[in-house]
Amino acid sequence: MKLIKITSIDDFHEALRATWDGHPVFRGENSLKYQLQSKFGRLQTKNPANNQEIETGILKEFARLSVPHLDARFVNDWELLAIAQHHGLPTRLLDWTLNPLIAAHFAMIEPDDNGAVIYVFQRYDLPNADESQDPFSLSEDVIYLPRQMSHRVMAQQGLFTVQKNPKEIFEHPSLQRWEIAPTFLIDFSVTIETLGVNHSTVFPDLDGLCRHIRNGWIRE
Repeated sequence: MKLIKITSIDDFHEALRATWDGHPVFRGENSLKYQLQSKFGRLQTKNPANNQEIETGILKEFARLSVPHLDARFVNDWELLAIAQHHGLPTRLLDWTLNPLIAAHFAMIEPDDNGAVIYVFQRYDLPNADESQDPFSLSEDVIYLPRQMSHRVMAQQGLFTVQKNPKEIFEHPSLQRWEIAPTFLIDFSVTIETLGVNHSTVFPDLDGLCRHIRNGWIRE
């Protein structure tokens, strides 16, 4: 994995410009210690009792109970997984975005004192998901680009990697790791806000608006 140190906005721009000849996707993490593993994969690692039966069972329960809260009608388990993931249900999906500033925003949400990280890889280095297939019986890792069926998916310009084995750490030859230096965290966070990316734009609902107002006014 290629490692790039980001200590200034110029470093960030230089790293970003180097991706322009491809089709990069980005993921922000607020700690250097987090690996690229799905939420459900982490649960499986902690406790093997969280098997595929549990994984499919919680999605069925989500489908049964979420109907009053959903505006869109979902055509398959892929779309159900995407919306469930956006609202906090553990799934085998790993969030990415087409927008580097959105990835940077997530990296800057209460970052670790040791720094934060943005992961980058080339979107077309993985095959697109075949939505006629069962997402729980994949033969290879895929990219899933959902239709714009929720405000959050649209605002976050989101897409997902979906792994055949959710316990595995996501790896790829084109993967890059941009480590944000601790000394740059505050300046980077302010820069992202100044460029118009904040909690209210990434989460376009009342929860996101209130978090944005709190961040701007309250001193912890």
